[in-house]
Amino acid sequence: MRFLRTDCLGRVCRFEPQLIKAEQTEELDGDFTLELTCLGVVEISQGDHLIYEDDNGTLRDTIVVSPEVSHDSSGVTTSIVCHDAFAEQSSKVYIDDKRVRGGTAQKTMQSLFSFSSSKFPFSGDAEDNGVTADISFYHTFLWDSVSSAASTFGMEIQRTYTKKTSVEWNNTTGESYPLAWCTCAVKLVKQLKSSESLTRRFDYGYDLQSATRTVSADLPVTRMYGFGKGLETDNGGYSRKLTFGDINKGLNYVDAAGQKGVYPQGVYSDVWYDQTFEWVYDLEPYVGIYENSDCEDAAQLLKETKAALVEASQSKVSYEVSVTVLARDSDATKGNFKVYIGDSVTVVDKELDLRVNARVSKRVVDLLDRNNTTVTLGNVVAAFSTQALSASASAQSAASSANSTAQSTAATQADAAATIARVTNSGDKWDNAATNVTNKGSSWDDGARLAQSISIVNGLPVFTIDGHTYTFSTKTGTFVDSEAESETESN
Repeated sequence: MRFLRTDCLGRVCRFEPQLIKAEQTEELDGDFTLELTCLGVVEISQGDHLIYEDDNGTLRDTIVVSPEVSHDSSGVTTSIVCHDAFAEQSSKVYIDDKRVRGGTAQKTMQSLFSFSSSKFPFSGDAEDNGVTADISFYHTFLWDSVSSAASTFGMEIQRTYTKKTSVEWNNTTGESYPLAWCTCAVKLVKQLKSSESLTRRFDYGYDLQSATRTVSADLPVTRMYGFGKGLETDNGGYSRKLTFGDINKGLNYVDAAGQKGVYPQGVYSDVWYDQTFEWVYDLEPYVGIYENSDCEDAAQLLKETKAALVEASQSKVSYEVSVTVLARDSDATKGNFKVYIGDSVTVVDKELDLRVNARVSKRVVDLLDRNNTTVTLGNVVAAFSTQALSASASAQSAASSANSTAQSTAATQADAAATIARVTNSGDKWDNAATNVTNKGSSWDDGARLAQSISIVNGLPVFTIDGHTYTFSTKTGTFVDSEAESETESN
């Protein structure tokens, strides 16, 4: 496995590690990680680029984010964690205010990348999926904006790298230095997939080593309320958020056809002196809320809410399978070909009565042993685009919490002087309390000694202290001296 290392300026640097691990993880939501473990100390710095071709022959450009050297009984190793170059660099590209009204995905991407093409090696484009939307990007970053656009238009992010080379001359010494860097073409596509148009099938016992089925803890939503932008009034304020009840039979929500949740409802008996609580089960909806603060059209809001309900009403089930991946040049006509992120596959396990048709949402490949691959089918966690849309709401909530904390802290500081004075004036009381604790020490020691001597005999507690054995008497309900009780009975 060969990697080309360059510094942040594109100058080629030496990189000849003894690799013991090289693992690439790619997810459908855009996350991409390269993890390397090398023997010995490897010279590499945060911000360096590692450029390589993966098991599909696809060119990858990654940025080192976390180099770490460790020394233990097994020796010295260097661990290197890298992230996708575009995701890492564009997360630092600031967008102050950019708005697109009634635009397509292509128009939105061109607007986002119009200012960056001259400063950064990025370009943006999108396929035409027939969807238009109002979308704004305010005080955010390029990566968050691209992911937000992908969510708005229901598309996925494709990144294509192209390697460039050049030579840098030092006019003083007359020496030349090789340069290498990558340009990135970012495109929103309807669906990520490899060039193969066939569906790959995995069978347990043949090329499927294991299968794990996981159901998300989130319950499916069966009723979705939709809210748009708060409309501006004549006096400069804002009215309540836009709804679509006027064009939806007076209802500001949409229901999933034929789906309802089961909620228990409590009712009491009619007999007032016998308050018997019973459970009556009725069909009630599980409610969710969709909000688009940029939407000013009720018809568009209704359309988006219906689309959100379709996604939220489906149970989130994922399957993680360990598979034996065949060689790239195997016979695709027989279903023997590799799968990549976004591909459609069928998993068959007859013993578990399992037959799943799903897309590859996560793929982990060992670059040192490319037949060792794990793929995850289905949607496991919330996509980055969903997280990006909720980031502004989370920020507002955090700001509100910080403001409340600041006010509370100010009030606490105002009372601090009085509290210190009360503690100082009570010094004599604290001294008396400490003296009492010291005097009680012997009593507590006796109690501890007594607790350690208690045992159970014939189901009754018995303890011995100072040479006397005391047994619990069921007649008197107290502990009595066993010897004294024996003398009384003999007399």
